[in-house]
Amino acid sequence: MAIKTASGSGLTNSLSSGLVLLNTTSFSGVASQAVPTIFSPTYANYLVTIHTNSPTADNSYYLKLRVGATDTSTGYFWSYYGVRATSTANQGTSANDTAGFYIGDHDLGSQRSFYSASINIFGPNLANATSVHGQFSGLNTGGAQYLLSNGGWHDSLTQFDGFNIIPTAGNISGTVKTYGYN
Repeated sequence: MAIKTASGSGLTNSLSSGLVLLNTTSFSGVASQAVPTIFSPTYANYLVTIHTNSPTADNSYYLKLRVGATDTSTGYFWSYYGVRATSTANQGTSANDTAGFYIGDHDLGSQRSFYSASINIFGPNLANATSVHGQFSGLNTGGAQYLLSNGGWHDSLTQFDGFNIIPTAGNISGTVKTYGYN
């Protein structure tokens, strides 16, 4: 979409924004799902959308940043806040987590079980701290629907080139899409 400016403002109409689909990965019955070599100097910021279904166990999801085929296992700082279907506020935080960024739960026991996430990743391929902000919803491991918002950062100057979605238990199936912000 083009950004229009008022006449005489001195700005041009050359600014544009939008999303560029870089990758779609569908997966079935996997213990984790990596999306390698997706971050590059072409885009500074990214949007990752995740939709999973049919987990083989109740689990929580984490996202780890990676270089090549190696996940980074330390330095994740995150917090989340949201509400459960019972109108109960829910929050959590972690400093220097080794599991990765917490990005939600998925309940095995419900026929209508679902999980979806929209996660912005800022500057993963730059030599500075990488930050994230996301929204996710689904059924938690107790079967209650939830909507949570999270944010965090990775304490490193590493230039990451990919990420990995990791459940705490069982196998997962679904789709992950990665977009670059133009």
